[in-house]
Amino acid sequence: MPMLKGKICLVALGVLTVSVLAYGLAARYYAGYYFRGYEWNAPWGVSADIWTINPSVPSGDFLAEWDSVVQRYDPAYWVQLGYDKGTYANLRYYREKYDQNAWSIYFFQDGPSAGTWHDYTICHAQETDMRKWRFWIDNGDRGYYLVEPYEPKDHQAFVETTTTSIAIGDSHFEHISYYDGRTWSYWYIHVEREDYPYEVQEVSTMNSLPVKVLRDA
Repeated sequence: MPMLKGKICLVALGVLTVSVLAYGLAARYYAGYYFRGYEWNAPWGVSADIWTINPSVPSGDFLAEWDSVVQRYDPAYWVQLGYDKGTYANLRYYREKYDQNAWSIYFFQDGPSAGTWHDYTICHAQETDMRKWRFWIDNGDRGYYLVEPYEPKDHQAFVETTTTSIAIGDSHFEHISYYDGRTWSYWYIHVEREDYPYEVQEVSTMNSLPVKVLRDA
């Protein structure tokens, strides 16, 4: 099976048990990182560079790559930004949220091209209305959600599929960062998640920055 290389600079990966997208009751498989993997007083933003892949996707299934800020793990509330591919031809950017009021997902008209890097940033707006979380792709404003509860409790960065027949080879994450309300810094810890048969494998890299290689089994 093809290699799935995931460059991550001092990062962490995490996953929600609730799906990124609403595709019925299909199984979910994840490979990636969460910052800590449990609720804590997490920083006020997450950002990751994600390499775009465009594998074949069986009818009724999907692939998504994303980063996320978790507001709760139980029940699962979050805001999320990434791209997805279903059985249609085009890759699409999307933003998503699930909170105590409602689930919402918005698919943008545009999407990334295979073989390109894009930066996905989610950050608290730091405005009077504390519920506001804003989204950017490559520094372009992608709107906001108002969420309740609003406090950040963890961060995540994942590849998600509904079947392991989807080859996630060549997936990369790099420069996974957090925002402390003043400055951006690389994740300083991380916890892996790898759902069989996918793997997350650490290798050494230049400048002593961790690089993740995720591969299909």
